[in-house]
Amino acid sequence: MVVQGEININVFIATDYSYDYKRFQAQDRVKINYYLCDEKDDSDAKEEGELIKKLFEKKCIYTESDEIYSWGNWLNNDVIFSRLSKNKSVLLPDEKIKKNFEEVAKTWLFPNFGISN
Repeated sequence: MVVQGEININVFIATDYSYDYKRFQAQDRVKINYYLCDEKDDSDAKEEGELIKKLFEKKCIYTESDEIYSWGNWLNNDVIFSRLSKNKSVLLPDEKIKKNFEEVAKTWLFPNFGISN
């Protein structure tokens, strides 16, 4: 796909297909809320799928797979294309996505507020 104008999307997952990597990295006329790119992301995050699970409807993702080496491996394409053909969303509602990420932001790094030396 070639887009010469502005790209404004909620989730973009870089797959095996070619795209203008430099443009996306430079954010040149590209606004993406959640950009999942194998070249720049932590493999542990990919293998556990936490981010994918916060963005996509449960039916649209695989829960287990031995072959998770890419963000795209989490996606159940048969379900996704079926839902899209019926004009159904594959992403969670915006409010749910926001809530999922707010819960992470509320997590404390330390078990208590005590100070010790």
